[in-house]
Amino acid sequence: GGGAMPTWRTVFQGTLPAGPEEVLYDSPGDEASGELLSALRVTFDGGSDAAAWDAAALQGVTLLLYVGDTTLPRARVRLADLVRTPERPLNVARRPGDLLRLVLVDPEGRLAEKKPAVQIELQARKT
Repeated sequence: GGGAMPTWRTVFQGTLPAGPEEVLYDSPGDEASGELLSALRVTFDGGSDAAAWDAAALQGVTLLLYVGDTTLPRARVRLADLVRTPERPLNVARRPGDLLRLVLVDPEGRLAEKKPAVQIELQARKT
């Protein structure tokens, strides 16, 4: 095998919830095949209006990606970094039966007033 092309899939679309810790996506892992997660992409609604989403306003807001194990995130991406560079490469193997969970962490409540609308996508290739 190994000939599978990576594909993008949307795991969250809409206004980011305001709260110290919010689950954006939760998949129980009932897929029969494993996959390699190769990238995470966040698109802010309102196009590339990065001025509205300056890094300072999003300080401390982080996306955590859990695969299989819910105690230790496999990837940790700061939202402020994704304003400048929407795509973040990943190299995370997901075995068959592994859960997949995306958690938004906002300890200082930065999103309460901003309420950004986003689309979050994961790129994956069947293994």
